[in-house]
Amino acid sequence: MASAGRWQQLLSDSATPAWLVSTEMPRDRLAALGLPFDPARAAEPVRAELLMHASGEVIALRVIGQ
Repeated sequence: MASAGRWQQLLSDSATPAWLVSTEMPRDRLAALGLPFDPARAAEPVRAELLMHASGEVIALRVIGQ
């Protein structure tokens, strides 16, 4: 995900589009992102929305439900 400085840089470029992408990812990816997760449920997918810059860079992530 984008750092705070990179976030500001990407947002200042209003001419470049960004997309909201709905997806499912392995629950253990939450730990890789520094978020808490239950290891007993690591194999279960988690629904998420990614805000993606036109370059393919993930700007933000929102987990939908647990």
